[in-house]
Amino acid sequence: FGRSGPNDSGNSFFLRLEALGNRAASAGTDTVQTNLGLRGGIGDTTWQWDANFTFGRTSLTQRFTGYLYQPGLSAALGPSFRDANGNPTCGTPDAPIAGCIPINPFNPETTPAGFAALSAPYTNRTTVIQREVDVNANGELFELPAGVVSLAVGATYRKEYQNFTPDFLVIAQGPDFTNCFLAQDACTSPINGGFNVKEFYGEMFIPVLRDVAFAKTLNVTLGSRYSKYSTFGNTTNSKLGLEWRPIDDLLFRATIAEVFRAPTVSNLFSAPASNSPTFRDPCIGLTTPVGANANIDRACANVPRDGSFDGPPNGQTTGLVSGNPNLKPESGKAFTWGLVYDPSWLEGASLSMDVWRFALNDNISALDVNTVATQCYTAGNLCEYIHRFAADGQVFYIDQPTLNLGRLDAKGVDFGIKYRLPETPLGNFRFSIDTTYTAQFNQLIRDQTGRATGTIYAAGHFNRQLGNYARWRGLGTIGWDLGNFDASWTTRYVHGFQLGSLRPDGDSADGTFPNVFVKYGASTYHNFQFGYSIEPINARVELGVDNAFDKQPPILFQNNVANGNTDPVTYDTVGRYYWARFSVKF
Repeated sequence: FGRSGPNDSGNSFFLRLEALGNRAASAGTDTVQTNLGLRGGIGDTTWQWDANFTFGRTSLTQRFTGYLYQPGLSAALGPSFRDANGNPTCGTPDAPIAGCIPINPFNPETTPAGFAALSAPYTNRTTVIQREVDVNANGELFELPAGVVSLAVGATYRKEYQNFTPDFLVIAQGPDFTNCFLAQDACTSPINGGFNVKEFYGEMFIPVLRDVAFAKTLNVTLGSRYSKYSTFGNTTNSKLGLEWRPIDDLLFRATIAEVFRAPTVSNLFSAPASNSPTFRDPCIGLTTPVGANANIDRACANVPRDGSFDGPPNGQTTGLVSGNPNLKPESGKAFTWGLVYDPSWLEGASLSMDVWRFALNDNISALDVNTVATQCYTAGNLCEYIHRFAADGQVFYIDQPTLNLGRLDAKGVDFGIKYRLPETPLGNFRFSIDTTYTAQFNQLIRDQTGRATGTIYAAGHFNRQLGNYARWRGLGTIGWDLGNFDASWTTRYVHGFQLGSLRPDGDSADGTFPNVFVKYGASTYHNFQFGYSIEPINARVELGVDNAFDKQPPILFQNNVANGNTDPVTYDTVGRYYWARFSVKF
């Protein structure tokens, strides 16, 4: 229960409706994919070509339960009487309300039937269709002293379409799109749109040196791709790669590339849909007089100035997320350099290290409600996205449009160790460790005029807007095979992290109090897999258990945005589970 509009009187009653039962969701996916292709050679040359057509269609049906049907709520809370049979009935004897059972919100256990009648399941459906045609050719051009120069070229036409049809119960209504027949966080809107893209690419491999002093090999790769999108226009992105092997055991490699990401159908065409993010109102305890600070006046319109304002009672607010057909693509540059060491004195071993850094401009993201409120309060930016009640200044909702927010800078190091033991009577054994260290992950936020307004420092933190960027992540594998049998033990490691920050521009681990931070420890998952290949019928049987020791995800305090007070993108939320797979190739 709570406020329903900007004219609310300020008298509200809040209740967590456990009587409706737990909220639950189930999903079913139907996927169809067709791949057709031709390939061949060109005369007596080394050139080859291929042409391919791909059609993919994915249909997703999601069903949700445990939500309250709001139109029936007022009737269930209104006048009631007992009919001739003694049954509780909504309305009055002269005007009974059919199908309505009275409820007692102060003691829900006494009216379970009434709450059960208000429970309304709903179903949303999503269809994604992709069609793609591509033609490629590759071959040798001419020979240099160090080897043959080769070229690959191609062209692609791709068309993408998405249709999201929500249940009528959850379609957002009204001029502000914040209400529907069910709970506010379920309200959403249809999506219908698509785009097409035409692309042409070329990549050339040039051997520069071979078998000379300090250069067993020195190779250069040049590549470029031209893309024309129906939504925003064209772009060209190129790369330069270098491989240098001074001795047989050691390889140095480096790449400079232009990077690019086009906005998705959802980014472009999503209609407004509400959510319920954790929120700390910067106007809590406000005592600054009206007129003393223009930014605060805009950010805290209608808020009392006597220090009594305490923000939302449940630490959440209503956000209104929407797409933006005027989005630009993300673009930037990526730099990588590293080495690979394959020691000749230890056959089967390989060690690698790669340093990476990228800078991405115009990165696409929906505004965070706390960012909007803070920016308005401190700098007078984004104030038009805040909507408050006239009666008491509480936030009615905050717009969260999808924008090209600013610049993303990240850097880190990847390490890899691989070793395959010599063959033994007991089979073949192999070991590998791959780790990543994230040294920096910063998002510079700009306002709509392009002026920098703040920075999010995410490395070593969980950030509600960017996600989990623990400093260290790793993947270790022990593999074994003997004849048609094989098995593996895979370990996934996520280093500890911090939620919230004491930095002046940092976020808080709590939705109500500022400058709160919580440190979380590392998590390790163990997966086991066993397989057997049935060669006569070209089939394979696999059995496995994931998260074998039932590692539970950390609880992220007041982190409703991350779904269920944890981070389902990083951590396993299912627990230990067993699986089996049978596959046949034909």
